[in-house]
Amino acid sequence: MERRTQPRTNLRLPVFLISPDRAIPVHTQTEDLSMEGFFCYTQELFAPGQRLRFLLLLPTARKDAQSRAMYLLGTAEVTRVSAGSSGTDFGVGCRLSEYRVLTSLDALNEESIVAALVDPPRAVM
Repeated sequence: MERRTQPRTNLRLPVFLISPDRAIPVHTQTEDLSMEGFFCYTQELFAPGQRLRFLLLLPTARKDAQSRAMYLLGTAEVTRVSAGSSGTDFGVGCRLSEYRVLTSLDALNEESIVAALVDPPRAVM
């Protein structure tokens, strides 16, 4: 029986995840997503009920338009965890709690990603 209220789209987008007990974000990609959440595989084990900060890179029309890139920045709750097919990764289902759309970050590098996840900038509307 399907419990999702929103349809999922098979879409692979870069996503960074960070939990309160980690200083370094986990970089992975979504397998699918909806208006309510996303699913991804990661080498890090997260627990159901755990709250994560996330930064999701949205596709842009032009690949060279780094300054026009858009991101979703927010928090999500881990709703399910499953063993991955490789035996060393985990499938992680996350439900979005809150998020905001960002239209730019200084540079897409590890330092700015950590800064955005720890101390998020205000949304540009």
